[in-house]
Amino acid sequence: MRTQTKIFLLLALVILVIAVFAVSSGLILKTEDAIYLTPIPYSTLYAYQVDNPVNSKLEAVVAAHQFYIVGSRLEFTQGPLKVVSVEKMKVDDARKLTHVQYQRPGEIEVWLVTFEGSWQLHPPHGDLLPVEMGCIYVIIETNAYEYGHFTARDCIQLP
Repeated sequence: MRTQTKIFLLLALVILVIAVFAVSSGLILKTEDAIYLTPIPYSTLYAYQVDNPVNSKLEAVVAAHQFYIVGSRLEFTQGPLKVVSVEKMKVDDARKLTHVQYQRPGEIEVWLVTFEGSWQLHPPHGDLLPVEMGCIYVIIETNAYEYGHFTARDCIQLP
């Protein structure tokens, strides 16, 4: 074998080992783990079709936007909300973390979607309320996203 071929194969092997190490150690995020963090412009949200059941973090973010945030009385002052986290868990765990009184059986699996931003509330009658900053928590059932809960409050540290 020629020297150039040996050097090329050795270099390819080194690159392969580095890539495997980077992926396995989490240095390179999987596409699904990164894409849901990208803010989605409101005009784009309507193009997404969310299936039942909600199977991925991106679907959970889109469902949270489509069914609980768009059409709410909140006006967001900074543009699209920043996605902080999306976690799949039992509804009892979501209630404990957010202190929300969500009246569904505790063993149901839900997505807890956390957004961060600033907003103003449109009351039913009257002017906009002052700007608030914090987090918006949306709890969505994995098998029936039409069942959910929406709350805005101070950000809490999630585990």
